Amino acid sequence: QSFVGTVMPARTSDVGSAVDGRIVALPIVDGQRVTEGQPLAELLRGLLEIEREGAVAELDRRREVLAELRAGSRPEEIEQARATVAGFEARLAYARGRLNRLVRLAERGTSTADELQDAQTELQQIEAQLRGSRAALALAEAGARKEQVAQAAAAVAVQEAAVERIDDQLAKHTIRAPFDGWVVERFAEKGQWLSRGGLVARIAELDEVEVEVRVPEISVAGLDVGVDVRLDFDAAPHHTWIGKVARIVPQADVLSRSFPVQITLANEVVDGDPVLRGGMLARAWL
Repeated sequence: QSFVGTVMPARTSDVGSAVDGRIVALPIVDGQRVTEGQPLAELLRGLLEIEREGAVAELDRRREVLAELRAGSRPEEIEQARATVAGFEARLAYARGRLNRLVRLAERGTSTADELQDAQTELQQIEAQLRGSRAALALAEAGARKEQVAQAAAAVAVQEAAVERIDDQLAKHTIRAPFDGWVVERFAEKGQWLSRGGLVARIAELDEVEVEVRVPEISVAGLDVGVDVRLDFDAAPHHTWIGKVARIVPQADVLSRSFPVQITLANEVVDGDPVLRGGMLARAWL
């Protein structure tokens, strides 16, 4: 029996924006063929690009700090710390000798108490400075602590996440086709402000189409999924079209008592245009 049906795209997507922004480029027109990932619209992104440059520069700085900590002290820095220690050791030896001389002079009564006190204070200061320089030398030889390296690595990870967040925002400012298909309707224009969720275009996949026919309940029991179906189209009368029953929807229209039957078939593209288009009339022989 012959049943009247309607050609439907295999799938249709109303493509929208994930962010707010002004459209600066809309390189598509109605009826244009697009491929998966092809840009449909570009949103203004100047401020985000400036933020990314700053974030990348900060990431480079943090990576340099981490690399310096992991590499440890340079030989020149260790040698400098050793020279500082040697200098304080020499000053300490001189201060001790001077203090001993003043003590002997004080025993003879040729040195004052103030001179002796000043020498003792100077000796204590040099001893403290020597301890500090030795601690600095030990740190230079040992390198950075594990805690410092871990903190620097965490700072790098935080900044990498910040750069990735900006990259994600930049990617969202380019609205792309979700699959191969044709632009069947545009919803926006260049210069228009697009809010989050605002629609840009409707994309229909027509490389494969579906024909939906309504079959009365008295006949639907005799149909099986997967069987071949001959189809006739007034718009393509000189071609033999064979499809397959893909689905039999188990819910009838309550007014007509007919069940939707979905038939799939491969389309043909001639000179960049699909032969079968959405909304065309079809006749299915079941």
